[in-house]
Amino acid sequence: MALLDAYELDKLEKSVREGDSVSVRNYLRKIRIADVPSRLALRVSRLARRVDFPQLGLMLLRSRVMDEYNREPRETAEYAVCLLKVGAVSEAISLIKTVDSNHAPESLIYQAFMLFSRWNYSEAIPILEKYVAHSALGPYDRLVGQLNLAAALVSVEKFDRAFVELNAIGEAAIRGGHQLILGNASELMAQAHILSGNLSSAEDCLNKSQEALQKAAPRYQLYIRKWRWIGRLMKDAGDRQALENLAQVRREALQINEWETVRECDFYLSKFKKDAEGLLYTYFGTPFNEYRAKMLRRCSDWIQIPAYYHWGAKDSKRHVDLETGLDEKGSLVFKKSQNLHRLFILLTKDFYRPSGIGHLFSQLFESEKFNPFTSPHRIHELMRRLRNHLAKKDLGLKIAVDRFGYRLIPGQFSIKIPRDATSLGDLRTLIESQFSQGPFKLNDLVERTKLPHTTVYRELMSLISDGVVEKTGSGKNTAYVYSKAALKSA
Repeated sequence: MALLDAYELDKLEKSVREGDSVSVRNYLRKIRIADVPSRLALRVSRLARRVDFPQLGLMLLRSRVMDEYNREPRETAEYAVCLLKVGAVSEAISLIKTVDSNHAPESLIYQAFMLFSRWNYSEAIPILEKYVAHSALGPYDRLVGQLNLAAALVSVEKFDRAFVELNAIGEAAIRGGHQLILGNASELMAQAHILSGNLSSAEDCLNKSQEALQKAAPRYQLYIRKWRWIGRLMKDAGDRQALENLAQVRREALQINEWETVRECDFYLSKFKKDAEGLLYTYFGTPFNEYRAKMLRRCSDWIQIPAYYHWGAKDSKRHVDLETGLDEKGSLVFKKSQNLHRLFILLTKDFYRPSGIGHLFSQLFESEKFNPFTSPHRIHELMRRLRNHLAKKDLGLKIAVDRFGYRLIPGQFSIKIPRDATSLGDLRTLIESQFSQGPFKLNDLVERTKLPHTTVYRELMSLISDGVVEKTGSGKNTAYVYSKAALKSA
């Protein structure tokens, strides 16, 4: 392939704007790193990320970003958001915080996206407020920032302020002819009306959104239909047609890999049908504490979360205990906290979204930076060992893989998952990103994770025994610090 030039890149970007992401992604997959001139590396990386091929961006920018003394802020921000796309969220967050937003204002909205990916909308709000106030933004970028701020406000149920923001966004979108933003703002307005009980106004907003998004990607119409049927069910939980229509939305979302839409459909279908088993499946199959808290707020009057959940065949006589690594007979299946056990735990964290290579690597090798050239091979090799281990133990468990990542399939064997289970990597990631600069208390972790005191304490003791965290003081003065050795390694 010849050296890529600006003219060819212009054509590729135009194709994406016209909706042809697939052919552009196929074209970029054939590109060699040497085919991209240095001056076009950032543009090509952005394009590759937009068409769901962030690996190319990582390969193009890695050597430049790893040079801490000469790295360019916009390239660093782009590299961080590419890390987010491959699932290496903790490294992405750490890197994006090093970017000076005065030179790369987009780093702020990228940081918000990273928090969105964990359903952590509350922490994203002040970051988005700073972004929309940035003096270097153009009108369209500011409008996009305002839209994301409004989405965060709706998610944390600050509806009064969300309505003010969304009305302003809608007016600006109409003046500028931005149909996609108008449609998204109208859909968010409908969500806010539905969740605050104003169902008649929600229907009007959904109609406006549907009209504005006629030429947009099909998934936008799926979002509109999802909220239309949720609104109908808010009015009458026994509406059979609405239940069937929401189930149909779920089936279509599954076909196009819209996993968060599938999760939402499962939650609301279980809520309206008062299906305890369905709700527990979604609760235990969701790794986001804020989402779990939302589920409990809306269903606490009729559901109780048990101490354990069996994922897989409910009538199976065989199971493996996720926490201990033992089977139903007490025989050792996994050596606790070793890599195969930790990898197995990671594959059980989310029943909906596949585990990407970047996510698995960042959780298993927390002190290392993701390398697009070598890290995938290490995960592939570890996954091969896990497959062989499962086959040797005759557990009847399978691991599927596609371009989005790996997925565990329990089959006729069940996995015993403890309530509020958290892997060692999750807590370490939190400490690395939030508490690495000074001492912290046990209650600080409990407040951030929303997990029981005993669960957090047990995991913290494991981190201490592994030399990741150090304990200081005693009694009421007990505090913890991220160890100097771990900090230096990270």
